[in-house]
Amino acid sequence: MWRIGDGETVKIWKDRWLPQPLTFKPQSSLRLLPIESKVSMMIDKSTHTWNVPLVNALISKSEADLVNRIPLSLFPTPDKLIWRCTPSGVFTVKSTYYLQSEIDQRECSQASMPTTEPVAWTKKASRHFQSFKLLVEHFLENLEEEEIIEFTLTAWKIWKRSNDLVFRNVVAHPSLVIQATKRLMEDINQTAQPERRVPATTTESTCWEAPPQGNLKLNWDAGLDKVNNKVGVGVIIRD
Repeated sequence: MWRIGDGETVKIWKDRWLPQPLTFKPQSSLRLLPIESKVSMMIDKSTHTWNVPLVNALISKSEADLVNRIPLSLFPTPDKLIWRCTPSGVFTVKSTYYLQSEIDQRECSQASMPTTEPVAWTKKASRHFQSFKLLVEHFLENLEEEEIIEFTLTAWKIWKRSNDLVFRNVVAHPSLVIQATKRLMEDINQTAQPERRVPATTTESTCWEAPPQGNLKLNWDAGLDKVNNKVGVGVIIRD
């Protein structure tokens, strides 16, 4: 999903940026702004904070509350694609277990089991194999990289389903294997996409001007260190 910086890259209605499981997109009906509008439209550029009245007008109250809790930097940076299952936003193998646990909980709450289309790699396994090892060797020679990843995730999900039956006495519907794999693939593919860069805008440099006679001028600046949770503020007073 996307981490919001300046909001100039992420589309409100089309991109995954809202911390809301399943879709990670606003589900409110389209209103006020065009469908291609960017998240930057919801940010007050003078204060680098959310434009709360506009946010509340655009989407539902529950979604607006989520948006208004997303932190914005005083010094905006480009939006960034992150892996949502780690605090750092960087993909790790360990984090897939967290994602799988989340998917399992989601599946347990589903009341119906919709039918699913067969995945692409199954079409390349038309003949019978004497062992799983031979099947894997066949796929490694004949599948594309993305198909191999999908096959690996599916095999892992089947193995986990078997363990759930043996050790937890939980039986999951077979169609959930394919559904869970597709969701994992969507997360992996979106994380692997290159970041969309927005051309840098140039701003005119301004020169310091002295205040009127008998007055003082205060100039200040601040820096935020998110890693160490520190803030630095500098102030200069001149006549």
